[in-house]
Amino acid sequence: MKLKPSAGVTFRVHDVDTVRTSLEKWKTRDSIQRILINVQQTVGEPVLACSGYNSEVVANTQYHALIGAVHIAFAEHRPLVLSPDAIWITILQGLAMHVHIYAEELRSTFVSHDGRKPIVVDSNIDTDSPESAWEWVINEFAERLGDQVVGSSTLVSDFSTTGVVEKLVSQVCLLDVFESYFEYILYSGCGFPEITLTGSEDDWMRLRQKIELLQPFKVDLWLPHLREIADHFCMAMRGEADISYWQDMYKQTNNYGYDLVNGWILKLIPYLQNQVTGTWDVLNPLLCDPERYPASLYGAKTDQLPSGMSVVPLTVIDKRTMLKRRMEIIGGFVGIEQDPDTFAVQPKIGWAIRKAKDSKWQFLEDAPQIQKRPALSLSNFSAVISMLQEKVRYRAQMPGEFIEFYKQYDGLSIEDRSGIIWTMRPFSEVEVAGDRVYEVNQTPNEVSSKVASYDDVIFVNPYRAWHIADGSDGSKVLYSAQQYDRGLFEVRVVNSQGASNVSYLGLRDFLSHLIENAIEIREE
Repeated sequence: MKLKPSAGVTFRVHDVDTVRTSLEKWKTRDSIQRILINVQQTVGEPVLACSGYNSEVVANTQYHALIGAVHIAFAEHRPLVLSPDAIWITILQGLAMHVHIYAEELRSTFVSHDGRKPIVVDSNIDTDSPESAWEWVINEFAERLGDQVVGSSTLVSDFSTTGVVEKLVSQVCLLDVFESYFEYILYSGCGFPEITLTGSEDDWMRLRQKIELLQPFKVDLWLPHLREIADHFCMAMRGEADISYWQDMYKQTNNYGYDLVNGWILKLIPYLQNQVTGTWDVLNPLLCDPERYPASLYGAKTDQLPSGMSVVPLTVIDKRTMLKRRMEIIGGFVGIEQDPDTFAVQPKIGWAIRKAKDSKWQFLEDAPQIQKRPALSLSNFSAVISMLQEKVRYRAQMPGEFIEFYKQYDGLSIEDRSGIIWTMRPFSEVEVAGDRVYEVNQTPNEVSSKVASYDDVIFVNPYRAWHIADGSDGSKVLYSAQQYDRGLFEVRVVNSQGASNVSYLGLRDFLSHLIENAIEIREE
């Protein structure tokens, strides 16, 4: 695809020779898959449909394609093209991250209902076909969202550079922003040499004005940075580019050597990945006072960046059978494309549809005998994580399986055949167990006197564990904080006398055994 910037302005930034050679390419649909696999650290279902299904983008993009395009242009001395759509879509995705974290605090500002209200679209499209009218579906959801949230449609891209794809992707991002309040249901019958800013001066002024629409979302810490960035785009469009500012776009000149993205382009992304929980709730340090961080931490590594794609869950219901299917609408940056004539690179905006991968905890959803508590909000979940980390006297690892469970549920309870009720504690009540536990062939007298009570038991010194569940017979369920086998962590049941004679390879094994064996505990 040849890139033809409409209007716009091009200006020199660094005194380097321009590289104009072709980069390796791969299919857009493959780029979407690769980026999501790398960022989400899991293999999802293949892309069913996307914009430019057979088009090509620059190969080997593994993370956020806007940041990736800026990196390639900077590191390889290639021309860079940026559109107001690309900048605004990144801002919208950052806004969605913010609303996901503070959904309940913001709820009364935008909606009057509790929970997630269904927005239903009726269509006869074939959800398995890449040729289906997904553009219509996305637009229909966005319009119906506009009926529910007054003024939300003003957040949609409307620049002179905005084509059908760019508008649709901004609508997907809009659905992402309000996803905490609405469920989307589809009924189906089946070192820069130069930078080019596309669009007109009015477009960039409009982007600057649209930033003020974010004020009701309580993003006071973020807004000044967005205003400054937009002001510099407007200055550049007037022919008044502040070259020193643009030279700091990807790397700060005075902090160039660190293995971080620390330029102002990163300020478009307000939250980074929490390396403990996998959630997107770590405030971007570039939005804070630099005095709070050493230079080596003032920025972000690429593995902390989001995918650059909004992934919106969708429930599809067959009108004839009433069977439900879980799918996902994806919109954002699907890769990096290169102009075959100028060899300039720019992030490619696109959308896609795919089936949602079943949760590893789906077996709990299908078990009616289990009483489950709803998961905490993202902000409360992060607060509990911080609280637990502060409680740990010595480093105790939080197993990924442990964290993933509490993202889905805030505990549960189940009764076994002998009448014992097993209760997974609420996340805020999980505790770090003590220093030692004795094996089944030991007696309490053989255990070190350092163990004051059986409330403080743990597996084998120097292991540590999380006290995650209790039995009504006085038993305790402890989850090892040290990896045991194949990336899993041992779960042990310790009886009221302090003896451990039951163990499981991971939390899923423990819970699955309760369900699959008529809710019985197995002996080793």
